Amino acid sequence: MLNIVRTIKQIVMKELIFMWMIASGQVQPMNEKNGGHDLYVLCIENEEATEQKDKVFCYEHAYKEEILEYIETGTFEYNEFLLTENQ
Repeated sequence: MLNIVRTIKQIVMKELIFMWMIASGQVQPMNEKNGGHDLYVLCIENEEATEQKDKVFCYEHAYKEEILEYIETGTFEYNEFLLTENQ
């Protein structure tokens, strides 16, 4: 029972962070869909960049599930498998 509560809290927390990222502009809806799934742009600050123009990197055509995975792990990767895994 305790594990279920922890899992629910983690899911809710990731969803709240996702909504905050949209409100802050770090995640932007593309107003497009692919296979019925909304697409987003995720912009991440690159602290290692030496040039100002390289300070922000944006991933286009990202699924919400991929962004939620980024929130959890801190690493973004395109992974369409997450769509079928979470259905």
